[in-house]
Amino acid sequence: ERSMAIVAFINLLLVAFDLSYLPWRDFYLRHLPTLTVWYGEQFKGIEPHRDTEAYLNTVNRLEQIEQYGWQSPLAEQLFADLRSRSTQIIDDNPFQLAEKSGTLERIKNRMRDRVSDQTGTRVDSSRAAFDTFWSANYLSRNGAQELEFFDREIRPLIETNYYRNIGENGQFIDRFWKIDAPFVALFAIEFLMRTYVLSRRHRRTTWFDTMLWHGTICCCYCPSCAGCELFP
Repeated sequence: ERSMAIVAFINLLLVAFDLSYLPWRDFYLRHLPTLTVWYGEQFKGIEPHRDTEAYLNTVNRLEQIEQYGWQSPLAEQLFADLRSRSTQIIDDNPFQLAEKSGTLERIKNRMRDRVSDQTGTRVDSSRAAFDTFWSANYLSRNGAQELEFFDREIRPLIETNYYRNIGENGQFIDRFWKIDAPFVALFAIEFLMRTYVLSRRHRRTTWFDTMLWHGTICCCYCPSCAGCELFP
């Protein structure tokens, strides 16, 4: 009894985690990044969005050549690439599929506020803010501090974006059944064994009556039949 109750409780925790994974993914990503990324890849068909991932990779390349100065041809090439990618992200909104358009708005607001504060001139356009930020003239004044701002305030927001694959049935991929199936099988076996024992003990009781007494209805409505074990 106790061991099955523990197994049922674990199953309920897994069900709760799966149901909360997408709504609370940002929270899990902050506190359990490795587990969150692994779970998304294995069971939700989630992978980094190629547009935002390419954007961050370009920023990484720019940070690596900081020691050579912002006036170098390679730096200017990366600046131009980032300005172009920034405009593309604003126009195409790669956050929309993951229902994270609000995150993109936060990014735009933070970038506008930062550039306005640093230049002393109000910047109302997010495109203009990104164009200014990713320029040799802007970063030459205090590049290390500005890149630190980006890594602290902008990068974590961009990293929360993702692409979720769609299966042949037209639905988002969801492989939670791979986790749930062993629990369902275990509960079904335990249920049948207990029903058999009870029917042998009370010979005047049919299997159907025994199943009803044991809680078939409860099993039908509780996630993965776990409720039957917690509330026999």
